[in-house]
Amino acid sequence: MDSSVSVTVTHKGSAIFRVDALASSTVGSLKMLISSNLQMIVTNFVLTVNNQIMNDATTLTQIAKGQQAIALELLPVPQPHPTTTMPTRTFPQPGQLGQPRQAMPRAMTEKEQHLKNIREYVSTECPELFFQVSLIFIDVNVEQQPIRAFVDTGAQSSLISSKTVEKLGWGDLVDPHFAGIARGVGQSKILGRILMAPMKIGETVYPCQFNVLENDIADGAYDILIGIDFMRRYRVSLSMANNTMTIPDQTTAGNADTVIDFVPEHLLEAQHRPEAPVAAPRMPPIDKLPPVFQRALAQLTAMGFEQEPAFKALYEAQGDINVAMDILARNT
Repeated sequence: MDSSVSVTVTHKGSAIFRVDALASSTVGSLKMLISSNLQMIVTNFVLTVNNQIMNDATTLTQIAKGQQAIALELLPVPQPHPTTTMPTRTFPQPGQLGQPRQAMPRAMTEKEQHLKNIREYVSTECPELFFQVSLIFIDVNVEQQPIRAFVDTGAQSSLISSKTVEKLGWGDLVDPHFAGIARGVGQSKILGRILMAPMKIGETVYPCQFNVLENDIADGAYDILIGIDFMRRYRVSLSMANNTMTIPDQTTAGNADTVIDFVPEHLLEAQHRPEAPVAAPRMPPIDKLPPVFQRALAQLTAMGFEQEPAFKALYEAQGDINVAMDILARNT
């Protein structure tokens, strides 16, 4: 059986810690115990016996040498202090008196330089990462009225504003039993829920349910928000490659699926568009551009547009060649 050793730790002649420890324990484990009890950082002190620093791997058996009690002295490890360099004062030279003082450029920190290197690499190798992504909208028809609906994959429930409910004449359909609070980015009062309302997408009418918000959705940016509840119910799939939303046929008759295009960005109202993109980076070598970017740039230059303006227009248009052509046409 492993015997125990009574350990006393002293500092400047005074006992500061006592413990009965297994003789097989190491100095390192004893230091961890002292660190925990005395709230000291374990690397900030050493333990000595007869002015000799004990290695962390040394066991108490090796120190005790058959004795039942041992004493160790705790010595703090001096911590280096950052050197303070006094700034050198520069006196004005003759003829410089009265001249405005110029600010000295500040040297970049290591982190700032690292981030700058990343920005330069991304702007050259992956310029598409700087694109501001537009939201997804589709055109629907409700009560014979065309409405531009926002498709939000991050919204749990579909929403409609009370103002839109009034405009559509759906006031009697709002069930106040489901009133509550909608929380997300900010919050808004839910007046109730419309459990079944027709919304025509493409050529098909889909029964939908909406939570009715007292306030406008996103400060009036859109009237209807299509959330995950609708998408799961009708097994909706979104294609970012084709910019389409597909709703599988819900009948057993084998009808065609409903496929509807996203509203192109250049047709969106100003409040629906992404913020102005950051300034286009300098044009990288053609072979460094993404393949889709290369093909679009080749088409524009074949039409007679200069390469540099065509690149900037494509950058602003997020790679959409049709939007880029509109930009180039406006600038010529």
